[in-house]
Amino acid sequence: MECQNTRKFTINQSGTHNNPKKNSKQNKLTEAHKTHIREMAAQGLRPARIRNSMPRKFQVAIEGLPELKVVQNFSNYFRKTKMMNNDFVDEIADYIHTLDFNGSEADSSAFTFGWRKDDNGHIEVGIGSDEKPFVVGVTSKKLLSRLDRPVDSFVFHVNATFKVTQVEYPVLGLETQYTDMLNALRLMYFRIMQKSLTVYYVMGDAEDAQYKAIQNTFGSDNTIRILMYYFHVISNVLKRKKVWNLTLLVRLFEIYTHAL
Repeated sequence: MECQNTRKFTINQSGTHNNPKKNSKQNKLTEAHKTHIREMAAQGLRPARIRNSMPRKFQVAIEGLPELKVVQNFSNYFRKTKMMNNDFVDEIADYIHTLDFNGSEADSSAFTFGWRKDDNGHIEVGIGSDEKPFVVGVTSKKLLSRLDRPVDSFVFHVNATFKVTQVEYPVLGLETQYTDMLNALRLMYFRIMQKSLTVYYVMGDAEDAQYKAIQNTFGSDNTIRILMYYFHVISNVLKRKKVWNLTLLVRLFEIYTHAL
């Protein structure tokens, strides 16, 4: 209101605003929240899913929890600093190089190894592209020593090659990549055990690139017998035989186990 004589204004408020001012005080993470986020992040859950799980975990409305960006910041910081989980290739490469095999490791201590080396003599760490795949071997002396036994007493499994990334892309897919990793394994076994790695039974996937790599790596000085995973046996049979029954599956299983 304006006074016509004094030209002064008076402002009055009636009722409430349609859009009340948001409370500037943001909810903060409690220690219980942080513990929950760490546990969920360690299991691979994304920040959005972690926050969506918190109302039921703490019996509160989601409006009463910290904003998503707060959960994201804490989760990403934990992943990067404690789990070494980030997208910075240089940082990951440095971490891998600190675990390069040097011979002084304890029997149960994990170390990294690879076939190709960079100019500094470290494992060549790629960037995850087709031209420069990100492939690094991880093992320990104790694990490798388990291969030091009669060749007909164990089956050498090659089943890590079809593990996929978060975007469902095969980690290994080319014969050269298979060959490099198998050669790296043979070299590491020789350095630790001071003898050549000899295998007879090799079980792998139904894939030409892997089959050729196994032949090139182990077939040169070993008499090897390559077996196929039961899942791939069934899968290939069903592709060619549209009608199947229990008797057929039982017969396939008997043939497969007898071959082993």
